[in-house]
Amino acid sequence: MIRRVAGLTAVGVVLAVSGLAAQEGADDGRPELEITALDYEFRAAAAEVSAGWRTVEFHNEGEETHVLELFRIPEDGTYREVRRFYGVLDTLRADLEAGVIDSATYRKTLKEHTPSFELERAGGPGMVAPGRTTHATSRLEPGTHVMICYVRDSVGTPHLFRGMRGRLEVEPSSAGKEPPESDLEVTLAEYEMTVEGDLESGEHRNPTDNPAYFMDTFFHHPDELKVEVEDAGFESVELFAIEGISYMVDDFDANWEVEENREFLLEIVEKTEQEPSLIGASPHILCVGVKA
Repeated sequence: MIRRVAGLTAVGVVLAVSGLAAQEGADDGRPELEITALDYEFRAAAAEVSAGWRTVEFHNEGEETHVLELFRIPEDGTYREVRRFYGVLDTLRADLEAGVIDSATYRKTLKEHTPSFELERAGGPGMVAPGRTTHATSRLEPGTHVMICYVRDSVGTPHLFRGMRGRLEVEPSSAGKEPPESDLEVTLAEYEMTVEGDLESGEHRNPTDNPAYFMDTFFHHPDELKVEVEDAGFESVELFAIEGISYMVDDFDANWEVEENREFLLEIVEKTEQEPSLIGASPHILCVGVKA
């Protein structure tokens, strides 16, 4: 069924083509497909790309944060059906906002026009802030794909309802580059995640400039953090665990509300905050030094 993604996916316009061709199996580091986000539309260097492992470069030239999500229409579905469904959805939303219909009528009519097939998630570069660029390499299967931006504007309207939706054809091909080598393998199952390996170094970036998301950070071993601060010209450098290991206690929130238990948790932090073997277990670490 398509209804499980009805709130996220929408199409209605074909991608605007700027005249550049998608690269066929490029192996020189260039992306096979370049897509640009504006407020509120997608523009692509080509309206089609060959199947296989392909790198998409996503530019955001708009004033708002945007996301690019790809969905493949299965063999038993057609683009015409998807476009018709979202035409009905747009009309119903307009009528609902204008007070012409109520919520019950909206849901009933939407269900009656929902196609019987389910769109297949095909990945995408994800979210990117204005003025920034991101990349993603995915294995694209042949078929018609739709692309949408589900980020909401300042009044809560998803960008897809403002026209930010498009169509991408993935053509059959025996060519293509080799799968990219991974630094970390993550396997997703129902309500669980398995991670194989460790990141020895790297950065966590907030590509959205949205303060609601986590800040730019770096992967550090506690000893590496201390050396880095000393290299910056600080002396008498010491490390302190912020949460320490107390946050691992069962029912932490409930225990924190009990004064006696809260004092015990703080005592644990105080007694272990500088224990070298435990500092790395703390979600946050404080580094203190004196400028030389």
